[in-house]
Amino acid sequence: MISVLLVDDDPQIQKLFVQFLRSKKIDVTSAVSGEEALKSLENSIPDLILLDLSLPGISGLDCLKKIKKINPVVPV
Repeated sequence: MISVLLVDDDPQIQKLFVQFLRSKKIDVTSAVSGEEALKSLENSIPDLILLDLSLPGISGLDCLKKIKKINPVVPV
């Protein structure tokens, strides 16, 4: 099964993406901040990361610099 890490601090956007991805039988893990995303990546590596660039705390751009070992990352 394909796995996706969705990183976005907007609950409505998260809900929309999660519903869509799960309807396509894609395993989705959500994070609301860069810190939470990095912590999630310590436990498992997804096939794809959907990353909001304007996050509270660690920005999406700073987060992207720390996770460059994972491809693909799609900035949203």
